[in-house]
Amino acid sequence: MSLTAKVKEYLKEITNYYKGTSCYLVNTSVETTLITENLNNFEKVECVDIKNFISGGLLEKELLICNERISKCILVLSGAKVDVVEVRGYDVLLRVDEVLKVEEGNVLAYIVTGKGELRKFKSTRSGYVILIEEVIDKPQGYIIYLVDGGYVREVK
Repeated sequence: MSLTAKVKEYLKEITNYYKGTSCYLVNTSVETTLITENLNNFEKVECVDIKNFISGGLLEKELLICNERISKCILVLSGAKVDVVEVRGYDVLLRVDEVLKVEEGNVLAYIVTGKGELRKFKSTRSGYVILIEEVIDKPQGYIIYLVDGGYVREVK
């Protein structure tokens, strides 16, 4: 591989980091293999609005969530149990991203305390991360939304 090709590939990886996550409401039953080809048929919503579709710990709407940083989409079926986890500390370093699957005991984040100690924040259940919301406050924090893996279909 030439030096130019290596540089182009490296730059492509860097630009993927700056891409975001897109969220869509799915109003009809669809074939999961055709979803990413037909994104224009779904209603695009702001990802932070996902929390408005949660009632009593259950997801009320069917959602498609696409993380362009890792080129992966998941279809989340309505009725999925949603756990909301808050991570706070002097400094919080996330180890997960939206649409990634986590297992019980996986590290979701590293927390640096005010005393400079490093702590692991582990998942108490298995599932998929559907939203990470930053808390603009001191101490630094994030709210992580996890759904039950039985209600998730990996699309791309």
